[in-house]
Amino acid sequence: RGWALRPVDATGPRLRLVRTPRPTLEVGEGGAARFGLTPKQAALVEALAGASAGLDCAALQQVLGVGSAVSVRAEVSRLRRLVGGLLESRPYRFTVPCEIA
Repeated sequence: RGWALRPVDATGPRLRLVRTPRPTLEVGEGGAARFGLTPKQAALVEALAGASAGLDCAALQQVLGVGSAVSVRAEVSRLRRLVGGLLESRPYRFTVPCEIA
């Protein structure tokens, strides 16, 4: 069960990855919602944040260091449960800017 999150406007970041002390994804204005991330989810967020045009499954396999496309899709699915429609596919990408702190 995920969140139904949609950007209010296109200005400013709507997603923010905070790396320390524990990887956390802040969603919404001022971090209205916060989610703890696994190291693989944090790596996935970081990779997608740096690729505005998106990444395909093969590229994410290398980033995550996993051997199968099924593993990539599972990690993307877990992340999508947190951010809902802010994560699209074909290629995988965020629909709003993502800041890394």
